[in-house]
Amino acid sequence: MGPGEIAVGWAGRDDAHEVSGVLAEGAAWMARKGWPGWTAADIAPAFVAARIAACEMAAARLDGVVAGVCTLTRSDPEFWPDDAPGEAAYLHRLAVRRRFAGARVTPAIVAWCAQTARDWGCRALKLDCHPHISGIYLRLGFTRLDSWTTHPSDRSPYLVDRFVMAL
Repeated sequence: MGPGEIAVGWAGRDDAHEVSGVLAEGAAWMARKGWPGWTAADIAPAFVAARIAACEMAAARLDGVVAGVCTLTRSDPEFWPDDAPGEAAYLHRLAVRRRFAGARVTPAIVAWCAQTARDWGCRALKLDCHPHISGIYLRLGFTRLDSWTTHPSDRSPYLVDRFVMAL
């Protein structure tokens, strides 16, 4: 990989510290905006290590550093409870280091997730996000499906926009 090229793939055990750092930057950014974000447990090293071990944590590398991360899973009963198994892949916790924000990292992560979902035989890539960042996903080819209030067991209910990308 040459200078300026973005490589996206599954994160490895050695990436756990950097991945946690990217998620912490994302959580701090959301907090500064006043948006409901991830809990400490959502970005804790134990969460990251478990997602890496399950091959559900992806990392985008740019110029030798982890520039962005996300989880990609085959089910999401919390936000997509009515989906049939194998119908879609689910992108969550997409975060980009602030110094790479607005660059090519997010599109590269989404493209990799879409291709991985296709490789799994899924017909769609789905995600949910805070309504204020919906425009990012519309520009990347997602279609807004609806607004939905989630009722997690560990925090107050909150509103998300749900998106789908046909594959």
